Amino acid sequence: MKYCDYLTYTAVDFSTDPYFLTWRWFQTEEANLFWTRFLSQYPEKSEEISLAIKIVESVVEDNKASFSNNEKERAIKRLTVKVDRHKQRKKIAISSLSAAVILACLFFFPFNNSDHLPGGDEVTLIDFPEREIQLILPTGDKTSFKEDIQISYDKTGNVTVQNKAGEMLGRHESIQGPVALNRLIVPKGKRSSLLLEDGSSIWINSGTTVEFPSTFVGLDERKIKVEGEIYIEVENDVHRPFLVETTNFGVRVLGTKFNVSAYSEDPVKHVTVVEGLVSTVSGKGEKEELIGPSQQLTISGQGTTLKNVDVAYYVSWKDGFLCFESEPLGSILTCLSRYYDIQLVYGNDIEAIRCSGKLYLFDEWQVVFDNITKVSPVEYFVKNNKITFKYNSSIKVAPM
Repeated sequence: MKYCDYLTYTAVDFSTDPYFLTWRWFQTEEANLFWTRFLSQYPEKSEEISLAIKIVESVVEDNKASFSNNEKERAIKRLTVKVDRHKQRKKIAISSLSAAVILACLFFFPFNNSDHLPGGDEVTLIDFPEREIQLILPTGDKTSFKEDIQISYDKTGNVTVQNKAGEMLGRHESIQGPVALNRLIVPKGKRSSLLLEDGSSIWINSGTTVEFPSTFVGLDERKIKVEGEIYIEVENDVHRPFLVETTNFGVRVLGTKFNVSAYSEDPVKHVTVVEGLVSTVSGKGEKEELIGPSQQLTISGQGTTLKNVDVAYYVSWKDGFLCFESEPLGSILTCLSRYYDIQLVYGNDIEAIRCSGKLYLFDEWQVVFDNITKVSPVEYFVKNNKITFKYNSSIKVAPM
């Protein structure tokens, strides 16, 4: 690398540069020497580099698990191979530092450029449907929101709605009388969070519906209904168990942290426990299954299977990234289809491609899909408001 290559770089540019990331992640002797000399020769860039370091460290804070020596060697080799090619490509404009999220992984790696965008240098637009989050109160009143929201219920059942910035979007008083359910509908392409009256917190993924009472006061158990995917941290209450009910099974707990994935269109559902102990009973009245920390129960037409897992791969979505280990690319595209509410089309050859690492979810879908094409032998095309991924054996990617 040459020092002059970096003289026009901003913090965002540095934070997505492969050679810079090699320095920050792996602290190789070569990278340390290069950047130390660069800062010594061009001290005017120190402010931009300091900010870039903060961006990188803020993103990889949850990625503290150390890489093995072999993983480091492979990652460094991949980065080195791509550095020169990366410098020659055009970059996709990133409108804010918050969008400059880094793809910290061993398989996927971000190269924010537009040379592989469909249509050449011009960005092909998708006509996104106007989908809104809907909160339906027990009275039948319906409120809609175009942006992701945070909903909170207090001890009396009153509800407040805020956006991500904490700005108030609405407030509703609770109703008296028999227990009735609120209904929160989070469509594809949206996400939400929910604080229940008892203090339990729920993160709600795209394409999910949750039904719940305004308050659990006077009830022997705390029960909610879910279709889709949630991550929930249940407030402990030894006198009132908490029940998550889905179409196919129920999950009963006292106080714990776990993930439930129960999309109606998915043939396999699963319950993944982060902390505590839960029990599940299927709708067919089959035997009770106990699930402990770092365990997952999968539920399908063939029955149930309990196994030990790294829970990060199943709950990372709530923190804005997807985590994979030898996952079929087709499964990843299914997650992205829900996340961005875009129709994705692909064949069986895509399923054969296995991916491992962390895929951070940019606001711009083009950046995410472009990243995939840079490190796997696939290409994509936009036509008739849908994206088609195809295998292309002529595409060369750096070896793992």
